[in-house]
Amino acid sequence: MILLKKLLSTYVLIPIESSVKTKSNNNLIAVDPGTLDLLRFEQVVVEDDCNPLDIYRIIKQLKNESSAHTWKKIYDINEVNADKKLVEFEETRRPTKFFFYYGIGSNGSRTLIGTGTVAHKISNKFAFEGFPVIARCLIAPQFRNHRLYEPILKHRYKYCLDYFGDSLKGIHLGSQSPRIFSVIQKNVFPIPFVYIGNESLDVGDHSELVRDYLCLQDIFKLKVNQEIGNYSSQLKSSALKKIIEDLFENKFTSSSYFKLMQVLNNEALDTKKLKWFLPSLLEIVSLFEAIGVISSNEDEKTTQLPTHIRKPA
Repeated sequence: MILLKKLLSTYVLIPIESSVKTKSNNNLIAVDPGTLDLLRFEQVVVEDDCNPLDIYRIIKQLKNESSAHTWKKIYDINEVNADKKLVEFEETRRPTKFFFYYGIGSNGSRTLIGTGTVAHKISNKFAFEGFPVIARCLIAPQFRNHRLYEPILKHRYKYCLDYFGDSLKGIHLGSQSPRIFSVIQKNVFPIPFVYIGNESLDVGDHSELVRDYLCLQDIFKLKVNQEIGNYSSQLKSSALKKIIEDLFENKFTSSSYFKLMQVLNNEALDTKKLKWFLPSLLEIVSLFEAIGVISSNEDEKTTQLPTHIRKPA
């Protein structure tokens, strides 16, 4: 009982009411009670649907910000169609699950804190299953910097685990935040992501660099290593094994993807051979390509993110 009271003093467990059933059983979310008190919310609920006026207001705010968020490209949006326009914008690119986070006041008032998504694959054209993306997230400006990003991220991470189950191989996440990069590099992020490189994000009139991360499942990593082990007698060197170890152990740098492709070229491992002998590695390489990870032999200093990065969203 003492332990239970201690846990409850640290987090508030909140039931999630959903009007649409999914494979996921996400019925709890942990929110720091200090955050609830500060924002004057009794609880935060996560729903599958939203009031179009609510989503219109935060996207309208977004359009007035100096941000790289792709939802700024949603046009012809109004108070009536905002929810449909948002879903259409994402669904044309890839199958996407939406979550809407509402803060509930003591008088029952409902305030949209933000929305988060999980894309079931990197794109509609991607051939492999089991690689969802913890994708777009938008938190209203007045609720940023209040320790809400982590519970929203954890909720979507758990959705991936529940929805995909044993078929889950890896989860992709992209972010410009230097803080996220720092904690992932130090292996203190609450979810075991590893850094895989950078991509160039098109934001309309210019492009910005985004750091990419991957959370590979242990069973999939084991399969990759088993395939490399079975093929090791045909490899010229241990370079392939070493660079995959670097990936799994979060030792990749901005030039590691370039080095990986060099190793595959030196070993004469084209797509046909990978498909036949190392199919799991082919999935990883194909994912990197679909993400748009930059293949560059430049060191970290020349591929640093710009200092004018977007505000947290």
